Amino acid sequence: MRLSWRASKKYTFLRFFLKVFSPVLTLASTLIAKMIINTITSIKYEVNIILILLIQMIIKMLCDFLLYFQNYISIVHDECLKNKINIDVMHIGTSVGIQYFDDPEFYNSIQRVQNDSNSIINVIGNFFDIINYLFSFFISIRFVLNINWIYLLLLLLTAIPSSIYNKVLSKKIYDLNLQQTNKERERAYLYSITLDKNVSEDIRFYNFGKIIISKYFHISNNIFKEKKLNYKKRTAIIPLLDTLVYFNMSILLYSIICDIYKGTLTIGDYILYSNLIEQLVNCVYHISSSYIQIYDGKNKIKNIKKFFERKYNYKVDGNIEVKKFLSLEFKNVSFKYPNCEKYILKNMNFIIKRKEKVALIGLNGAGKTTIIKLILGFYDVDEGEILINGFNIKRIKYQSLLNLFSMCFQKNMIYGFSMKDNIQLFAKNNNVLLSNALDKSGVDIIVSGLKDGIDTLITKKFSSNGIELSLGQCQKIGLARMLFRFKEVFIMDEPTASLDPESENDFFSYIDNMKDKTIIFISHRLSNLSVANKIFIIEDGKVLESGTHNYLISNSSRYKEIYMSQAERYIK
Repeated sequence: MRLSWRASKKYTFLRFFLKVFSPVLTLASTLIAKMIINTITSIKYEVNIILILLIQMIIKMLCDFLLYFQNYISIVHDECLKNKINIDVMHIGTSVGIQYFDDPEFYNSIQRVQNDSNSIINVIGNFFDIINYLFSFFISIRFVLNINWIYLLLLLLTAIPSSIYNKVLSKKIYDLNLQQTNKERERAYLYSITLDKNVSEDIRFYNFGKIIISKYFHISNNIFKEKKLNYKKRTAIIPLLDTLVYFNMSILLYSIICDIYKGTLTIGDYILYSNLIEQLVNCVYHISSSYIQIYDGKNKIKNIKKFFERKYNYKVDGNIEVKKFLSLEFKNVSFKYPNCEKYILKNMNFIIKRKEKVALIGLNGAGKTTIIKLILGFYDVDEGEILINGFNIKRIKYQSLLNLFSMCFQKNMIYGFSMKDNIQLFAKNNNVLLSNALDKSGVDIIVSGLKDGIDTLITKKFSSNGIELSLGQCQKIGLARMLFRFKEVFIMDEPTASLDPESENDFFSYIDNMKDKTIIFISHRLSNLSVANKIFIIEDGKVLESGTHNYLISNSSRYKEIYMSQAERYIK
């Protein structure tokens, strides 16, 4: 309920008020029906029948209005709740340490939140329903107690067994759902890749679409088989238990008919009491059903609360403000990714000074990209320390640290936004930086051929006027993103791997002419190393050798071997 109140105080109060008020109108409608029947069956009209009918019409109109108004309030309130839950999840997703995205259990917990988030809405809805049915119950029982309280008690008691059985079964089904989370995630993944444009070419070329569908079908069957038995039990046993309730209801109604024959009750009383008895039974069922759903939902909410209340490792902010880059040092740094035994970096040492251009080279998996992730503070080192201007980066304010860098990642994410928003990523407008970024990255050539120019949407998912970019064009967007930021240190991870030779040459010529920036880049194309005045050979998690191209080609057999393996292709 705290979540409901935080999502919307107004709609929480309105739902409570309407649930309390609606049973009063229902009772009034039933009493009016009794009066109409008694008036029709009596010899003398003791009251004005037209007035009674007019009151009945007004009550019916109020009931109808209340029903639609309740539905409207519930829909709006539910939307407020969904938005609140989704925004809370998004806050966690955008602020927790990146190491959580290496943990399968984190994805499982997100999947559970996504699956169970409706449970919070249902629990809140069921809570308000219980309030409604409790008021209806006490109003009804106030009148029905006048008949035969023993039969009434038996009627209510016979409704309890099915409620208890339903509760036990719901718990079993929910426990089974928890066990199946990983299977559900795998099934959702298989479904998503059949509709993913990035995968569509592979599926058609390698013709494995039917295999994916078969895997999906197999997992779905296994999931359903495990649930089917519990659903069968519910279908078979609950109706049998409910038979007792209907039997006792019939006995109670029979006693009312007997009293009518005796003259102690009227036909109108039968209408009143039969409606109230049915309402009583429905209230018991709905209260128990709502309670079971709340109980079932509470189990799901425990997982959601566990997700939100988990002690996440957020980036601990330091207290040192760094406004200018002077040096970067790795001092005996060792690192392994979460839940992995193997160290990616082991006792690594190097220094990069202001305005140096440094290239990191080595085989795939040597740890080059990991070095960049550590520089950016995405992960904490296991041993040693990383120093910026002589300060351990843990002591530096995180935003201050990031403000030193412009970054071109190995994977250039393209979002379903306009081209301008993809480059600026919602940073403050700066036409000078934007113009330079478009020019030096080559994106200006792409923009020049577009009807909507820089405001063109980079996706066709949301608009037929959108465009789809080639891999090389996507890389140019990534370069423009880095150049627009234009900080003191440029870090690039394979920045031109998908570019044509001419574009690649133009870009590195621009980088070569940058005299006031520090450049750190990874490249497997060793022809690009000509812009670097320092080269680090990364191997087995360490800096194997370092120096200029001329120094290494003369003194390092490993560098010469790597360099010549590419150079010979051009010589031939």
